[in-house]
Amino acid sequence: MKLVWTYDDRMNKGDKTSTNRIILINYYIHSIEAAKKLGYYTIMYCDKSSYERFNRLVDEIHIVDSYEDTIVWDYLKVKVLEDRDDDFYLIDGDVILHNKIPKFNSDIIFDTYETANWKDEYYTTIHQLNDLDIKNVIPYWTINRLPIISTGILFLQKEFRKKYVEEFKKCNTFINQYKFIENFHKDYISLVGGQYLLTIFTHQYNLTKFNINNSMGDDGEYYKHHFGKTKFQNPIVPTDYFLDTAIIKKII
Repeated sequence: MKLVWTYDDRMNKGDKTSTNRIILINYYIHSIEAAKKLGYYTIMYCDKSSYERFNRLVDEIHIVDSYEDTIVWDYLKVKVLEDRDDDFYLIDGDVILHNKIPKFNSDIIFDTYETANWKDEYYTTIHQLNDLDIKNVIPYWTINRLPIISTGILFLQKEFRKKYVEEFKKCNTFINQYKFIENFHKDYISLVGGQYLLTIFTHQYNLTKFNINNSMGDDGEYYKHHFGKTKFQNPIVPTDYFLDTAIIKKII
């Protein structure tokens, strides 16, 4: 099983020397090096400006500078699902592995469920899109509260990839009509257009599901996901300089 990371420097907040950007890139470096120590074949999909940062670290790298004119963070994950027909886990840069992940026997395999952030990060945007009649393009859209699939780790069986990519493109085209609406929160629209859409997609098409960890941030059997703001509040990587291979070995 291969591992695929995705990174677009244009989606990050702050300037090129901001502390949070340094922390995030260092998590990616740490994540890739930890996976390589476990024997994984490593792949990166990134924008052109990030190529030199990751090219020396991974076994395979792809530059994607444009896809569906999207503001949704997960666009690169969707691009990977569209382009590849091999077996792979998508993995976030803040996921640090300590054991290899098996290929479980389900249609979709993912990190865990998000349950604590419905009201703060999903509720308003889901209702905004509903009021704009997104059901015209995604008929199974719902405003009912659901546990949201976290895509920190993600595997989707091949027979469902094409259909999900189609659904993402339809949803994204709809979002693009309204992406300059001031009331849209640019981070939350990404969560809704990515993880929430995937969640309702799995319900609509009756996919069998398997969550690897029990809750967000678990130090589980295979990895720990330093999700959201937690990785910036208590970083396990340097905050003022970029890691190199010699330094990362000491962290691992």
